Amino acid sequence: MLKSWGAYDQVFIAGHGENRSETYEGHVRLGNKLLMPGMIADAINAHQENPTVLGIFTCGEAFYAMESRNQFDYFIADHQSSVPRFVEMFLYGYLLTYFNSYNVLQAFQAGRLATIFRAKSDPTYKIFTRGVKLQE
Repeated sequence: MLKSWGAYDQVFIAGHGENRSETYEGHVRLGNKLLMPGMIADAINAHQENPTVLGIFTCGEAFYAMESRNQFDYFIADHQSSVPRFVEMFLYGYLLTYFNSYNVLQAFQAGRLATIFRAKSDPTYKIFTRGVKLQE
């Protein structure tokens, strides 16, 4: 994954992680693989292309605090605990807005709002004016 991620403009990683446990320190568990902050630093030091936007969503602060985050135009991380349902809500709001505006900052704000308002993936709201549907 780290060898090919430069082919993408944006990469988002969500997985189980923690600050510290008896078996590992602040890593992201992706299935039976571990992704460690040092692995990202090693990939950057190998002078490979990096995505413009990197988002890492995991419990704990290991990725949030890593120095390599300054190598990305935009780095998005959860600095407390990432709840899978909330990550999905954030990414829904983020991606929907990004593909409409191509503006990372607007998309980030929309992602945060989607999480705050507990957005759902298939909103059923409709708006009418004098009985004429405007949009869904």
